[in-house]
Amino acid sequence: MKSRERLRAVFIVRQEILEKIIHNQKTIDNGKFY
Repeated sequence: MKSRERLRAVFIVRQEILEKIIHNQKTIDNGKFY
């Protein structure tokens, strides 16, 4: 149980980082959407 909760927390953190990177990439591209 503990390891599963830790795995989920790591996944959530990675998801937030990924969204932040994607958001920054869109900002760099001056609002171009893919």
